[in-house]
Amino acid sequence: SEKTMTDLDIANYALGLLGQYKIQSYPETGKKSVEGQALEAYLPFAIQDVMIDGEWNFARKRVIIEPSPTEVAAFGYHNAFPKPDDLVTIISVNGEPWNIQAQFVQIEGEFILANVDQLRLVYIAAPTDGTTLQGIPDQLKPLIGIRWAYLTCVRITNNIELYNMIADMYQRELHRMRDNDFINNTGGRFNYRNKLMSQSTWGRYPFGTTAPYQGSYTYIPD
Repeated sequence: SEKTMTDLDIANYALGLLGQYKIQSYPETGKKSVEGQALEAYLPFAIQDVMIDGEWNFARKRVIIEPSPTEVAAFGYHNAFPKPDDLVTIISVNGEPWNIQAQFVQIEGEFILANVDQLRLVYIAAPTDGTTLQGIPDQLKPLIGIRWAYLTCVRITNNIELYNMIADMYQRELHRMRDNDFINNTGGRFNYRNKLMSQSTWGRYPFGTTAPYQGSYTYIPD
């Protein structure tokens, strides 16, 4: 079996992308290096960015939420539902995609306002408190390492060219994982195409997008 990548492994992977020397421990103890301080400061943001950018199946949750008995819903909504503490991004509400339901359901502070008596929520949950990579699959850790390097690049190296190169590297790796349906179950390019079609509402691609399949504009149903 493959060796599990530790937080130190990913920290040194990120530093390697920046052309920096390895650190001996992560998080560092005692007097901390500039690199160690930057890595520690930006890890929560790296994890959050990667979680938002993919509908990862390992972090997907399904919950049924009852309305708060004390909170009064504002703006004409019937009920206020407590928002899950670990919510990163919503996938669907009561069986409908979030992008369709957004006009009927609103997040206000720590509550989700809606005109229903019960909320069936599918969402991406934060797998960690943001200070560690525990709970994140090994396949996803290098992608977090790339994002981590991107976020710390200017602080550690002050190299804007490298910053832009790592941004491109992150996008390529993210698209590769999506296209190959690597650890998310969104159907890769197949469902991405249909998502564009459904969002356009015109039975064709919205302007400014390209067809993933050899320029064909034929709709392929799920």
